[in-house]
Amino acid sequence: MRKIKKLIIHCSASPTNTTISSIKRYWREVLKWKNVGYHIIIEFNGNIVFLDEFENVVNGCKGHNYDSISVATIGGIDEHGKPKDNRSPAQIRSLIRVIDAIYEDYPDITLVSHHTLNPNKACPSYSAESFWAGVLLGRSISKN
Repeated sequence: MRKIKKLIIHCSASPTNTTISSIKRYWREVLKWKNVGYHIIIEFNGNIVFLDEFENVVNGCKGHNYDSISVATIGGIDEHGKPKDNRSPAQIRSLIRVIDAIYEDYPDITLVSHHTLNPNKACPSYSAESFWAGVLLGRSISKN
């Protein structure tokens, strides 16, 4: 069993209507990867799709794959290919559910944006750390 230390949040860096099959084809045919890039991907409609078991290493973030889980939302660029946080409300709700579930199983995991570990990347086109801190702050305020 591998030691999971990081939860890396990604975007697919593709239009929001991109299909999972086209993303997988890109990994296989263009990048020549044998493994997928994420453990979980969330479609624009909020559908959560598991691509691989957490026990397996995926190609999410070079140099950090051995001890991480990678979760992505489809999208992350605008019509000109520039980074843009264009997550749908459904994706945001599903992302929160996924993160909550991962924290239940891995309470000591550290959530990070892909670009935090690789500053040459814009992925996920927003600060996942700030996003999650806001979710937790909202929960704290609602309890008061």
